[in-house]
Amino acid sequence: MSISSGNKTKKRALGAVINKLLRIIFSVLKNKQPFRLISPDQQVEMYRKRLQRAA
Repeated sequence: MSISSGNKTKKRALGAVINKLLRIIFSVLKNKQPFRLISPDQQVEMYRKRLQRAA
């Protein structure tokens, strides 16, 4: 394994984190609502409620 491949992996991971943060920031700005950190269980519950309303 070369040194550059290790750096490439770190850069890809950093890029993924930056991408996620930017998506959160733009979503907050677009929707004009504060960011809420929710658990995966809460996410599933919200999704199911949305499906029930649509049906």
